[in-house]
Amino acid sequence: MVGGRTHVEFVTGSSVRSDVLRAVVDGTRSTSSLLDEVDASESAVYGAVNELRDRGLLTENGDLAVTGVGEIVRDVLTTLDETEALLTNDPAYWRSHRVDVLPERFRTDLSALAGCDIVRATETDPHRAVRTVARRLEDADHVSIATPIYQDEYAMQLPAVDEIRLLLNTAVVEDATADAIEGGIEPPADARLRVGDVGFALTVTDDVVMLSLPELDGGYDTGSELIAESDDALDWGRRLYEHCWERATPVESFAH
Repeated sequence: MVGGRTHVEFVTGSSVRSDVLRAVVDGTRSTSSLLDEVDASESAVYGAVNELRDRGLLTENGDLAVTGVGEIVRDVLTTLDETEALLTNDPAYWRSHRVDVLPERFRTDLSALAGCDIVRATETDPHRAVRTVARRLEDADHVSIATPIYQDEYAMQLPAVDEIRLLLNTAVVEDATADAIEGGIEPPADARLRVGDVGFALTVTDDVVMLSLPELDGGYDTGSELIAESDDALDWGRRLYEHCWERATPVESFAH
């Protein structure tokens, strides 16, 4: 903590300091160039450079450069920007859904989902979200699914998938036999099946992550689906799935 404020608080306390730090990280190397890059008065830009240098975020030896502290703070600012973009893209969704069902390390990294689409059912198309997921499964070669419920619409797409991992909530298996889920739909014989406590639905394929969070009352939401396709989102989804899969029980052990 510096001067009663953390480094991040110090930088974010001024839009000019934030913009100057971003510009230098992005390659701007002189104060004169900053005047063209940053939307602020000359005195404000010079003042921000001096303040950032005095606080150890910038160095100036002919050219401006960031220190290790400056790099780290810039990374934090990027995460904050991406998180804000995620929340403001569809604020109604985040106000009406729970995120505490996600492990903490993945909640703090939700910025990876920035740029996602949220597909919703409508009065005229009540199955829109379910149909979207089913269509993406239809096109997939490798699928990893974690789900608190078992949906026939998805199960019917799985036999065409080359490689399948299926993580079912404990309650699903307790309510039905492990090899004959409700409605007579059976998981493909070559699917790897595990059982665990899953409070959200997650589907990861070669090119998409699909996430369904519970509503505030804890009920499963079949009417909306978060769809993300960026490299960061795929990395996030794969890591989350592996986290859950490693902690789950093979269905054979659970049954016995």
